[in-house]
Amino acid sequence: VETAGLTKPVDQLGGAEHYNVGSFAYFSSDQLRFYWRDPDASDEETLELPEPGNRWRYCFEPLLGLLRSEGLTASDFIQPRGPVLIKELDISVGLDPLVAKHIDDANWDEAVQAQTPFDKRLSALGVYDLGVKVEAGPSWSEPRD
Repeated sequence: VETAGLTKPVDQLGGAEHYNVGSFAYFSSDQLRFYWRDPDASDEETLELPEPGNRWRYCFEPLLGLLRSEGLTASDFIQPRGPVLIKELDISVGLDPLVAKHIDDANWDEAVQAQTPFDKRLSALGVYDLGVKVEAGPSWSEPRD
C-alpha cells in the first residue's frame, strides 16, 4: 500500500495493514507545514501538539469580512434576526446572538465558549456547531460547465 510516497506492507492474509497515524498541519506565512507520525501500535508515547493562539480566528474572521462587505457587523446579530442574503454569492448567512457579541471584538475563544456545549435550540433554526448558519441558494444546485 502506498500513501503519499510512503510504503506500508500488506499482511499475508491480503488485508491492508492498520495505520495509527497522528498528523498536524498549519500555515506559517504562505507555507503549509505539517507533522506526520506513524508510530508502532505498541508505542505508548503521547504526542503533545502546540495549541496555536487565536486558532478560532480563521473560522470567524472570514465570516466577519463577509458581513462587513454587506455593511453589517456581527453585532447586528445580537438581537435575534433572520439570515442575511449575500446576493453576489447566492448564500444566506446567520449568526447566533450568543456568538455574535464576541466576534466584532475578535474575542474568538469567547465566541466558541458561547456555544460549548452546543445549544440544541439552534438546530431547529439550522444553525450548527459554532453558531453559524450558511445556506446555499438555488444557483448552487444548477449544473456547471
